Amino acid sequence: GTIRATAIEKTTATLCAQVNPEGKSTTVHFDYITEAKFKEDGDSFGAGTVSTAESASIGSDFSPHEICQPISPLVPGTAYRFRAVATNADAPAGIDSEAAQFSALPSAAVDSAGAAEVTADSATLEAEINPLGDATTYRFEYLTEADFQANGESFTGPIPATSIPVPDAPLGAGSTDVAVSQHLQGLQPNTVYRFRVVVRNAVSEAHGGPVLGAVHSFTTQLPASLGLPDGRAWEQVSPLDKRGANLRGLGDRSLIQASTTGDAVTYLASAPTEVEPQGNPGNNQVLSARGAGGWSSLDLNPPHQVPLGATNVPEDRFFSPDLSHALLQPNGPFDPQLSPQASEQTPFLRTNFPPATPSDFCATSCYHPLVTAAEGVANVPPGTEFADRQHCSEVPLCGPGFVGASPDLSHVVIKSNVALTSTELPPSSGALYEWSSAQPPSDQLQLLSVLPSGEPVAAQVTFGDTGNTSTHNARNAISTDGSRVIFSGGGHLYLRYNASTPQSQVAGGQCTEPAQACTLQLDLLQGGPGGSEASSPHFQTASADASRIFFTDSQQLTPGSGARGDLYEYDLEKPLGERLTDLTPAAAGESAAVQGLVVGSSEDGSWIYFVANGVLAPNKVDNGGGQEEAQPGSCPEGTQAQPPLGKACNLYLRHGGTTTFLASLSAADNPDWSGYDQNLPSLTARVSPGGRWLAFMSQRSITGYDNRDATSGKPDQEVYLFHAPASPGGESRLVCASCDPTGARPHGVEYHPGSPGGFDSLPLAGGSGVWEPHTWLAANIPGWTPEDLLSSLYQSRYLSDAGRLFFNTSDALVPSDTNGAEDVYQYEPPQGGETSVPSDTCTESTSTFSSKSQGCVDLISSGASKEESAFLDASESGNDVFFLTAGQLAKSDADTSYDVYDARVDGGFPEPAKPVECSGDACQAPATPPNDATPGSLTFNGAGNLLDCPKGKVKRSGKCVKKHKPKKHHKKKNKHKKKGSGKRSRQPAGHNRGGGK
Repeated sequence: GTIRATAIEKTTATLCAQVNPEGKSTTVHFDYITEAKFKEDGDSFGAGTVSTAESASIGSDFSPHEICQPISPLVPGTAYRFRAVATNADAPAGIDSEAAQFSALPSAAVDSAGAAEVTADSATLEAEINPLGDATTYRFEYLTEADFQANGESFTGPIPATSIPVPDAPLGAGSTDVAVSQHLQGLQPNTVYRFRVVVRNAVSEAHGGPVLGAVHSFTTQLPASLGLPDGRAWEQVSPLDKRGANLRGLGDRSLIQASTTGDAVTYLASAPTEVEPQGNPGNNQVLSARGAGGWSSLDLNPPHQVPLGATNVPEDRFFSPDLSHALLQPNGPFDPQLSPQASEQTPFLRTNFPPATPSDFCATSCYHPLVTAAEGVANVPPGTEFADRQHCSEVPLCGPGFVGASPDLSHVVIKSNVALTSTELPPSSGALYEWSSAQPPSDQLQLLSVLPSGEPVAAQVTFGDTGNTSTHNARNAISTDGSRVIFSGGGHLYLRYNASTPQSQVAGGQCTEPAQACTLQLDLLQGGPGGSEASSPHFQTASADASRIFFTDSQQLTPGSGARGDLYEYDLEKPLGERLTDLTPAAAGESAAVQGLVVGSSEDGSWIYFVANGVLAPNKVDNGGGQEEAQPGSCPEGTQAQPPLGKACNLYLRHGGTTTFLASLSAADNPDWSGYDQNLPSLTARVSPGGRWLAFMSQRSITGYDNRDATSGKPDQEVYLFHAPASPGGESRLVCASCDPTGARPHGVEYHPGSPGGFDSLPLAGGSGVWEPHTWLAANIPGWTPEDLLSSLYQSRYLSDAGRLFFNTSDALVPSDTNGAEDVYQYEPPQGGETSVPSDTCTESTSTFSSKSQGCVDLISSGASKEESAFLDASESGNDVFFLTAGQLAKSDADTSYDVYDARVDGGFPEPAKPVECSGDACQAPATPPNDATPGSLTFNGAGNLLDCPKGKVKRSGKCVKKHKPKKHHKKKNKHKKKGSGKRSRQPAGHNRGGGK
């Protein structure tokens, strides 16, 4: 029968068994032995076994009887094995039950211990201790790591540990945890300390001495150092005078993006920053560019014929990597003043500045329509009306819609419900078209949504993939050169190649002209049994050239595929019939159950990271929190509820034909794979372009750091960084980049997503609704930058190919962070590594180097602002880091409102020259300039937008009006320029050298 231990106390317990006499008079006794002796005896009840007295007969029937016997004395806190032995006439030697286990209660329980508030010379030691019913006292013991080692890794020896308090402090005799703490002073800076809790009571003294808690460590900080890492300096980027506009952080449904070189950045303001803006929507897109003397700015919103009101639909939808060009989708009715080449409402390609000269803002002919019927430049068939004027006056967006583009905007994908070429469309289906800048108007628009047969898709089509009715994923759905485009339609996934050329002839279902446009169905069965459910392929991502395409599908497309969301790769470089590979085939009959969106991939598609419930790799890892291996996962899919505690799934890397287990993640970490709603704005993880670095967040203590929040006691989300080796057989590394280098427990923030009239705990960082409500965040990295509510085409560069990582944290990770608010930090690997950059100054001797994370952790924002500071974007190298802060970091920053700053390597500008003293007529202002049409946009630090006016008209208050001859007047000296001249003085850019190491 069954056996069990009950009424377990510190020195006593009761053993019970269910025994059937099987018709013979039967007696029972119990054997028990310590777990240590049981192991010494080869997992048997040998020397050291204690037997209870034989019981009276329990009967001679054929029914089970329960027999219980008390045992004592036990050693507190000791594990035991026990068994029941039944004896009768048929079994005079006794019949043994299976062995079972229990542990006696300890004399007292140290349930947790840790360090907090660690500085260069002080720390606070904390613990939770349960007296378990006996009058109990406690103390902490601590000593340096060097003394600990000199004692033979002991607290006793030639160098005794320091005790606090002295004498031991009383805890009482309760049966619940008592929280205690002791503050240490006079510690050595930049020193590792070991500590433990020592607990005593009468029971412990009677059984071998005090209860000794686990050994923990912390590291004191170095004294505060001045300056920014890598020789950076702060430069004020946003206009000195924002005219009351508030600047916004990531997640506000408008693009925030830095140029690859860091010489330009675009961001969002709540209102125009100029005196006479061309447009005044609810949100204002600002472009700032760096010149030789500072930063200048330009409001990008176009003019409109009618007021738009407080529309929240963004007009700027996409920027080229250098920000020289942008894709504009105007709101409201068509405005013919925008471009003489436009005929109806359409997306526009806007020139912001000539490449390589970002501060030279475009002044004339800045807008080019993508779809037009205008004479001489028409790219649609005669008589085509593609934007209903009445409809455009009633809704924010109308006409052909932008959905994607190649990075340089030379190829743009648009969606239209009206046929834009001579090919007729099926009723009510809509279609995708590609606009190509290099083609003449007659060939500029080509139909994309075409079946392999050459016929238009007779169903709703989507650029990339629509995971469900409200989400959209189009990561790399168009190749860099625009020749390949991936789309979904009719329950299938397609690749259109040579997309900007006319359709190839088709014979036998195959294209016969390799150089012409052709369509491939990516989810065709390749030897697999298919499935009973409807086809449901979901595009995930692709290499930059779209030669390697990744998607998930519940259909079994290849032999051995699972039926619950396997990850497939379609490789164009392989022969037809061999191009499809299941990267996650069923193992032991269990499907992979790949979760949400894949975490990310390298630009060439050779490295891909994903999360799955299935066990897909045999390797074991120890990232510092103990050895672990992939286990059958239980992460729920698509849930909107708080994930249940204890649910977990597996993080994998696929490279070189091998799948490797990296770590176990909590279901609460679902923003790493956008498990909440499967859209990019809520996907926080990022893979470096080369694929060997991965940044992600987790509430699990993956590296062994005690991430229980110092205030709430709940596990905090921290930022982790994985680095794959450069060569096979090399050692990979996974570190916690945001964990406190001292080892102190984190001080996180409870996340509350923003809502009308509600409270948003992190209004600037990450985006709205990325994390579940009430998630505790010690640090964070942002989701993809949304170009509308649920879709995104750009991810901020918070992780570089050299492993530079930028993140936000409310923890003070360096002594100079004193504000208790969220700040921006940089993690940087040591210089001389496989991918380090010349500006990397981190070494193992750098004051901010952490042996725990094997890198340098430094402030990027000031650590002194009373308000939250937040990361926005970075240049490709990470030499420019753009962030939002209310701190006045430059002498020119005269207000306490939020500004955009750049922490730039070798940055800063010379202080403006002091004006030369004048006297007499030399102090008079120059004559008033004529009232010409000089564009107000060409200003410094707060520019205007540009409007092309026809001949005979000039711009007045953002509109084109009839030009009048100026009235004659006497020239007089006036220190004020003429009202309405449209000119503004150039202002020096804000800067602050900020020191540097």
